[in-house]
Amino acid sequence: MDRCCFCINLKAGVIIISLLGIVFGIYNGAANIVYYIRNNKAWRITQ
Repeated sequence: MDRCCFCINLKAGVIIISLLGIVFGIYNGAANIVYYIRNNKAWRITQ
């Protein structure tokens, strides 16, 4: 068994899935930071 989903080499498939995971992780982290900054700023204004 040297193919992922019977069409992609296993090594290439692992690299692709890993890179996608890293990219989406960075995106989610940045989105959460922006969300936190916006909400925190609004909280400080009302106090």
